[in-house]
Formats: sequence, C-alpha cells, structure tokens
Amino acid sequence: MTLETNTKLYSLFHRIYTVDKKLAAGGQGSIYSLKDSPKQVAKIYAAEDAEKQRKQLQKLEKIQNIQHTLPENFIRIQDILTKPQIGYIMENVSALPSVLSKIYPAGPNEHKPADFQEWKIWFNKWGLEKRLLLGWRLAGAFRQLHQQNLTYGDLSASNVLIREVDGQINAAVIDIDNIYVAASGILPVLGTPGYMAPEVLEGQPIDPAAEDWSLAVLLFQLLRLGHPFRGSTVINAASEQLEADALAGKTQYVSDEDPALMPAEYVCTEKLKQLFYNTFAKYKNRPLARSSASDFEQACLEAYYNLIECPVCGNFHFPYVVPDTKHKQETGKDKNISICPWCQSQDGTVRYLRIFTACLGPNGAIRQIGSTSQQIILKKGLQNIDVHFIYPWKHTDQPFLQFNYTADSKRSAAANVCVFNPHNSNAQLYFNTPNGLQKTSIPADRSKAILLHSGNFIVCTDTIQTLAVENGGPVYTTATIIQYGRTEVC
Repeated sequence: MTLETNTKLYSLFHRIYTVDKKLAAGGQGSIYSLKDSPKQVAKIYAAEDAEKQRKQLQKLEKIQNIQHTLPENFIRIQDILTKPQIGYIMENVSALPSVLSKIYPAGPNEHKPADFQEWKIWFNKWGLEKRLLLGWRLAGAFRQLHQQNLTYGDLSASNVLIREVDGQINAAVIDIDNIYVAASGILPVLGTPGYMAPEVLEGQPIDPAAEDWSLAVLLFQLLRLGHPFRGSTVINAASEQLEADALAGKTQYVSDEDPALMPAEYVCTEKLKQLFYNTFAKYKNRPLARSSASDFEQACLEAYYNLIECPVCGNFHFPYVVPDTKHKQETGKDKNISICPWCQSQDGTVRYLRIFTACLGPNGAIRQIGSTSQQIILKKGLQNIDVHFIYPWKHTDQPFLQFNYTADSKRSAAANVCVFNPHNSNAQLYFNTPNGLQKTSIPADRSKAILLHSGNFIVCTDTIQTLAVENGGPVYTTATIIQYGRTEVC
C-alpha cells in the first residue's frame, strides 16, 4: 500500500505530519518525504494485522526508551507514528552517500575497471585515510552496541551512510528499528546476503559474534573493493551457483594478491590482514575466536596513524618498501627504499611520534618498560588525537592528553605539535633540554604549539595513575613518553 500525497500521519505524541512523496521502498516498508518538515522523513511499515501492529508499536517504544544509550552513529527515532499505519519519524539523511558507493565504481554487479590505473584513481578520490577513519568509527559504534549485548541484525554497505563535515568522517547507520529487542514478539532481522555469518545461514540467531562477521565483510569491501569470497575464480566462472556460494562464504577466501581486488599490501597493514584471515579462514567456523569489532576498531586507528602522505601525488599509503635498483647498479650494494604504490615516487622524510611507557630515574634517566609502544606518523588532519597511559598493567579509558599537529615546511627538521590537557588536571609535563628535564605547564590554549626537534621528547606523569617504586633509596616513577622523530622511510 502506497500512501498518497497529502496523507496525514498521526503520532503517538499527538503531532501531525503530511506526506509529500515516496522516496524508497524495502522489505519492511517505505520511506516518505514530508511536506511540512523537509529535514525529516517517515518510515511506514507495510500493512499488517492488528496484533503485528501492536508488537511493532511496542518495539518502537522500547527502542526509543533505550536509544540514548546507543552509539551516536545510529539515526534516532524522533517520533512514533500510529495512524494510518505504524512507523516513525527520523532525520532525513537521503543526501548522504552510502558506503556501497565507495566500494563498486559502476555498481554492486560490476567489478573493477579493466585499466588498473583507472581503478587506483577512483579509489583515491575517497582515499585510504578516509576509509580507515570510517572503519574506525563504524567498528567503534558496533563495539559499544555489542557491549550492551545488543545486535543490529542487518549490517551491510547499503545501511551505513557517510557523514562528512569539515573534514571529519563518521558513519551514520539507518534503520535503528532493526535492533533486536528481546521479548518484543518480533523476530530479529536476519541480514543481507553476502554479509551473513555461516552460523546464521544455518538457522542460528544473530549474536555479537555473528555481527562481527558482517562488520568484517563490510570493512574488507571498503578497503579491497570486493567481497572476501568473490575473487577472480568466481567472477571468471560466471556461474550463478558459484556466485551464490561465494556470497554465502562457501568458496575459498581470496588471496592477498587476487587480481579481482585491490592488492592487500596497498590498503591493509599486517594486523588488518591477520584480522581478516582469522575471520574468513582460520576461525571461520569458530565464531567466538573470530576478530571482534574491538579488534577492528584498534587496527583501523593504528593503520590510520601509520599512513604516509605522498609528497608527489598527495595520496596516502603505508610504508611500501622495495629494493633500490639504481643504488645497486651504482654502488653494487643493496639498499631498500619506500615508495608510494600509487605513483611509484620515492617517499621523503617523515615525522612521527612514538609513545611508550618508561621508568623515570632520579636524574632523568629513562628506560622503556615492556615492548608496547604506539607510533603516529604526523600528517595534515591530525586533530584532537587522544594520548592514553599505556601501562602494561592498565589501559586508561580516559585520555590524559590530546594533541594537534599543523603541517610544517618540508625543509624544517622541527614539528609544531600542540599538546593540551582537556581531561586530567593531575597530568604533569616535563620537556627534555640540554640541562636535563624541565617541568613545563600544559597549555590550555590549543593554538599554542610546542616546537619539537628530532629526538625531543615529553615526559608525562600523573599523580593518580603513576606508580612509584623505591629501590635502595632512589625513587623510580612510571611515565608515558611522547618522543618526536624524523627519518627517511626505508
């Protein structure tokens, strides 16, 4: 049943809306624009019997009551409709592109262009840095959802939209009513073909582990521009049955070098490749051992931190090391260099911060504790980056510092890093100088930069989080070190 233009919609809260036109239709119902509210749309469920409508209304009320606890990425219910049919009002996000539009250049039934160079150009129109940031945001949203033991049920590239404002990337998930509410009397949504975990295809209910499979498929597509089981063998066979088997995960997991997909070494770190392998191959039939949303959240952010911006083409890439054949010919000696895989030009100098936990001695002596460290390659767009204490025995959820980075002259050996403290009044900073460590105040003004030269570091302690140990008189304290470095990539 299609609602006519000017049909009145009545809400549970006694508001009245007027239908403009149908925008889209799906299995659950239809989306309509509203004459009196262009920033909102109405989702109207297909006509059902009275009992089904009662259950639909009950479920919407339950979701509306808990939606304040859900990740901000889910498009909220703004009002609940009761007449002439059950439905709800939500934000009009029809202008936002879907993730699907960033995966297939010519649509979901087509694959990469014959010219690989053309495919690379298309990929970088919405480049690797944006894809990793979106993956980080999306994985984080589903980590939060799963921590509440809730599932969405229909995670796919069509149901995730991209919100990009002032250079900031975020994911917007539509159809919040897909979230499964126990005891609602309405069965959970089973998912979209191509994204459903093997156990769900066998009739088991969707749980967080099964939804992590759907997330892994979507992130794989976002980075490699294809399905993890739909490689060149499946595509070249042109078999409907083999195609269906691939979307069901019944064919072999594609290789890192499969010519039908973007090469893994161009777009994935070793950690991301391992997470995908664990999900789609090693632990394919062991749901609880597969990679989780939390795993992908951390891996996407770490991958973003380690991107290099090519000084020639401006695209982002990971360190891509190859033998320097020219150097070998001239000197007879082996040497490796890092090049941009997109344009083949050689990388220049990169600036980075290395963050690690150390033991701070009485005379400023520093010794790293354990092997845990974090590296962040400095590049434009690094804003409000959280720095946590990364003690081996504890990870603080609340960051104790944040920093911004403003790009410097390529010829400068220094870096302008604005360190500020929005969260923790207990944090203290020490800056290394030729005369030893000197205590410095943490700037409250975010525009005030600390100029760091290669080898400079900042020592960060916290009167609450810091552990002090006395060893025969001298007192050693733990600290987090932020060290600036500048190096040729090789």
